[in-house]
Amino acid sequence: LTDAGVPRATPVKLHLWDVNLGQALTILLTAVCPPATDGDGQATPRLGYTVTDNVVTVSTVGASNRMTPTVVYNVRDLIEMHIAGSNDTAPDPQRVQASLTHTEAAEALGRNLMEGIAPDSWRQNGGALGSYGYFGGLLVIRQTPENHREIAALLQKLRDADKKIPWSTPAATQPVAQPGTPAAGQ
Repeated sequence: LTDAGVPRATPVKLHLWDVNLGQALTILLTAVCPPATDGDGQATPRLGYTVTDNVVTVSTVGASNRMTPTVVYNVRDLIEMHIAGSNDTAPDPQRVQASLTHTEAAEALGRNLMEGIAPDSWRQNGGALGSYGYFGGLLVIRQTPENHREIAALLQKLRDADKKIPWSTPAATQPVAQPGTPAAGQ
């Protein structure tokens, strides 16, 4: 906190209802240390938090972003749902309809995560922090704690979706559609 210019004895008074702990921490950190504005007028949080082995650590965003844990996400169900959804689409007479493979579905999911969550941070996009790999129904992702929270929220949204999963798929099967991104701090 002192690195961000926040004295340890800073008083805080908050009244929060119907928020989870992650949202409460984000609100609290924003209250004690308002975001900085960069040259483009974009607000950037100065404090962040990580959770490791049930311990919450508050630090400056620069320090927490240097911590890039690796998390394994079981996405077998999403891959199967996506393959089933792509096979339900009406064939396009102008294209050859190909059956979507598990690897193609996983690549589509990975591309959508990289496009929807901090696109400039992924090594596959030229960034320096994040990376992902797919191994037998598991996405192995190295990313910042904040981006992991967004990844988990997006994967849950995909699981909860009542309609077909809006992922981009290879050009041979259907046009590209982009998912929405979850709100920060969820």
